Amino acid sequence: MLDKEDSLVFYDEAGVSLEPTLRSQWSLKGHQPQLPTKSLKKRVNLGGWINPIEKTVAVRKTEKGDSENFLRVLREIESQYRNKRRIMVVLDNAPWHKSNLVKEYLKKHFQIIFWYLPRYSPELNIQEIQWRYLRQKSTHCHRFENEEECWQSIKSHFEQLTPERISSLCQYN
Repeated sequence: MLDKEDSLVFYDEAGVSLEPTLRSQWSLKGHQPQLPTKSLKKRVNLGGWINPIEKTVAVRKTEKGDSENFLRVLREIESQYRNKRRIMVVLDNAPWHKSNLVKEYLKKHFQIIFWYLPRYSPELNIQEIQWRYLRQKSTHCHRFENEEECWQSIKSHFEQLTPERISSLCQYN
């Protein structure tokens, strides 16, 4: 049971391609929309979390999905909620979330408690909704010239989220 001395965050990783991803759009009849591409296969890797009770979100750029990068983000979560008795982190079963390195970290930081979601159930992680909304509003049908331009678009998106929008996306009242 959660109380005022606890925090609940949903955590997930994602990647945003510098190349445009298609989604439905309007165009004049007979005019096919064109999306330029360079096929660079580059992307910006992200770690993000949402606190549905406090209606806050955060996102961090990471090098890749692995234990070391996960621990960097986990330290940020811990720092953000350092005044809380417990930090409940809801996350998926990625191998780097269960590595020996992470297990050793958790032994020393006992206020962090992981709640693993069932396998193959991203619909239960509300951070996934935030990723979908990010792509829909800020990255689909857009080609970024470089990683910094993509990262700035991502940061801007999250900075503009209001508590009301976060609550709405979480389907949490």
